[in-house]
Amino acid sequence: KSVGSVAHFLRMAAYTMLSMNTPGAALGAPISNSKRVYVGNLSYRTSWMTLKDFFRAECGPVVRCDVAVDETKLMPGGRPCSKGWGVVEFQSEVDAAKALQLTDSIIDDRPIFVREDREDSTKTVPSRAPRPSPVGAMHMTPAAQAAAARLQNGRA
Repeated sequence: KSVGSVAHFLRMAAYTMLSMNTPGAALGAPISNSKRVYVGNLSYRTSWMTLKDFFRAECGPVVRCDVAVDETKLMPGGRPCSKGWGVVEFQSEVDAAKALQLTDSIIDDRPIFVREDREDSTKTVPSRAPRPSPVGAMHMTPAAQAAAARLQNGRA
């Protein structure tokens, strides 16, 4: 009986740990199987690569990482500014649960907050900056296209 009691205790302890950051979570509530987390309070300079590298180092394999960007506002290097939030998808639910414990961690000099992603997993982050195409050509954002047109017309 003591072995059964210990096993039950360990299952319940793990369950409580996984659901601690869920508002209103109570013992006995169903555990979400989400592998995605929402990350807020990102710096305007935080890129999807920075976010991915941080969570991969802290939690485990990252399947996908997106940071919402404002393509009308460009950083000094020409990259669009972050809108201050992103979504990280992990390989496992356990890695996503680890990520939920990282609220108040610092990325690019800002404390972040992390919660379970509530959006439909089939949606992608809007206004994501284009990435290089497979053939190596770079697609320009609308803001970059407008700047290039102004330069070609002599209006810098």
